[in-house]
Formats: sequence, structure tokens, C-alpha cells
Amino acid sequence: MPITTKHGLACLALLAATLPASAATVTVQSGDTLSSIAARELGNDRLWPALCEANADVLEGNCDRLPIGTVISLPGQSEPEPTQATDETPAQPASEASAEPDVEPAAQEAVEPVAEPETEAPAESGTESPDLPGTYVAAWSDLPDPVIPRGFTVERRDDALRLSGSTENTYSTGRTGGIAFRLPDAVEQAVSGKTIRIHILAVPVGGASADIEAAYSTNEVGNSGWRPITVGDGPAMFRYAVREIEQGKGDFVGIFPDPEGTGQVIDLLALSIEIVD
Repeated sequence: MPITTKHGLACLALLAATLPASAATVTVQSGDTLSSIAARELGNDRLWPALCEANADVLEGNCDRLPIGTVISLPGQSEPEPTQATDETPAQPASEASAEPDVEPAAQEAVEPVAEPETEAPAESGTESPDLPGTYVAAWSDLPDPVIPRGFTVERRDDALRLSGSTENTYSTGRTGGIAFRLPDAVEQAVSGKTIRIHILAVPVGGASADIEAAYSTNEVGNSGWRPITVGDGPAMFRYAVREIEQGKGDFVGIFPDPEGTGQVIDLLALSIEIVD
């Protein structure tokens, strides 16, 4: 089954259709964040990832920091190549980052090492090994118990993890403010300083497809910010360039099942981490 990402560049496509070919510039003022600039200049604060992508060199890959006086460009009509757009490391707006600082993850029991053959998974859980690429591949039944913040619910069913819930200003730092799954320590070591793909296999309850958001957080040296993806038509995927580990506080994949607060519910079937380079 092919890996598809239908909305990974949605905000860039929207900008390409509405902005002139010659990109304007904005000088960062006191109190500005990428979210507030996107709302003021682009008319939608949820377009901040496009600003992050377009100014990756100026911001040195850290979109949480906006020094006063920095001149950033507003994207023009040229649509970026998919690989180039996703190779950069977008991060959440500073306003979200300040909502809650990185926190120490709760103590976790030892997990199976990454090198464990995938063929052993059915013997442990009775669940067929998911057809996903990656160094770390886990069916829903093999995932650790998630961190579940207030406002979210997780129901362990016979064939999936049913995820629901929504809240405002969900941060992507630390363990993330969404439903978060801590990855094995061996994965944290393996992806340090690497570009990775995060694959999520899920289906909506009562629908053909669903727009959700997902994030990868190192809980120490950065995070991907919330990335919009569409589930239901095969696995969804986004990329993230992981910075090199320092102390090692645990890596997390966060899932925001209902970003619009419409009551949307999804069934999580599997996820995997693939090292690209």
C-alpha cells in the first residue's frame, strides 16, 4: 500500500493560490510569533508552518525563537518541492511553546529493543504485523500505554486504540499536549541527528477520511510542531529532522485526534518510525 500525505503541504498550496509572486517581508516586532504574524499578514494563524518552512535558513531551524528585528519573508506563488518542504524542521509558535515547558517523562518499564524481529509481534499480541516501513514498527496492541491529558480519551478495543478529544492551545513540546506514546529508548538513540519519517495508520469512526494532527517531540532538543495529516486512505506520513541527543529524556509521538473540536473519533491501528538518512 503506498504511503500518502494529502495535506502535509496544504498551507503552502493555499498561500501559493492567494499571494503575489514577489514575496513581501515582515520585520519581527516585540511580542510577535509566527502564529500572530500568519494571522496578521496571511489571514489565518494556522498557516504559521508555511512561514516556518519559507524562513528555515533565517530562523536556523528553530521557529520557536523570533529575535526582534529579524526580517522574514512571506511565501510567494512558487510551490516548494515536497522533499524540500518537509526536510526542514518546523516548530510550534512561541506562544504555544510558552504554554507549558518541557517536562520530565514519567518512569517507563523496559520495552523490547528496536532490533526485535517484526515476526515476533503476532506471537505476543495475536495481532498481524502492520505493513509499514521503518526501524520501529508497532501495531496498536504493542504500543505502550499513552499519556492522556485532560480532554482526551483512549479506549483499548479488540482491534484498535480508539482516540478522541480536543482542547485549545495544545502544545507540542515535552510529551506534547495531545495523546502521547513514548518510544523505546533504543529508538531515541537510533534517530538522534537523523531525518525520519513518522507513519501513522488510522481510520475514522463513521467516515471515509479524517484530518488530524501529529507531532514528534524529543522532550529535550526540539519538536516537529503539530503537522496536519489525513488518515483513512492508507498510512499517513510526515518528516522531521531530529537534532542530536544531549541527555536523553525520551522521544514521543503525539496525536491530536480532533483538532477542530467537531467530535471526531479515530481508531489507531499502528505507527512506525523510518530513518531516512
